[in-house]
Amino acid sequence: MEITSLKEVLKHLEEEKNSLQNQLKDYELRLEQEAKAYHKANGERRMYLSEILQVRRMCDNNF
Repeated sequence: MEITSLKEVLKHLEEEKNSLQNQLKDYELRLEQEAKAYHKANGERRMYLSEILQVRRMCDNNF
């Protein structure tokens, strides 16, 4: 291959690398946001389950 062809291939590969790095950063950010949302929802779920258990105990004590 000629030097100019190799330089073009190198330039193309560097652009593709940069694109993939940006895509990876986007995926990492999205994963972090989804993890935060999951933990928040899971905490709320636990809170509701705890409340349900308390209400059941109160109902059981009344009957």
